Amino acid sequence: MKKGNMTFAVELMVMLVVFIAVIEVTVAVYAKARSLSLDARHLSDATILASNGAEVFLAADSDEEIIEILNRNNNVTADKSISITYDDDLKPDPEGRMRMEIERQTENDFVKGQITVFYDDKQIYDLHTGYVLNGGGQ
Repeated sequence: MKKGNMTFAVELMVMLVVFIAVIEVTVAVYAKARSLSLDARHLSDATILASNGAEVFLAADSDEEIIEILNRNNNVTADKSISITYDDDLKPDPEGRMRMEIERQTENDFVKGQITVFYDDKQIYDLHTGYVLNGGGQ
């Protein structure tokens, strides 16, 4: 092989290695950006659900009323807490991946509420709220 052909082959291989390295870095950055974007979307959705749940919690006088207000398409179950499930577009769905749980506790004249939002059983957001019952402290 001539010296010129050998130099060209080495340069071509170096350029190919650099090109592959740039592609790997670009794909890794894109994948991380996609992951962060999904996490941000889930957090935003969880904040919306928790805010809505807090409004219902403060407006309702009982767990039964919370269930009545939020139950759409049989997406509510009640055990220790009230569990409401939604799909990825925040539409009521009994098989949804997004789940909001509302727990209610009454202590003396104060009603405490905890609203927790999960995505695929991973806790995304937690909100604590409460209110004083009518005539509380008098």
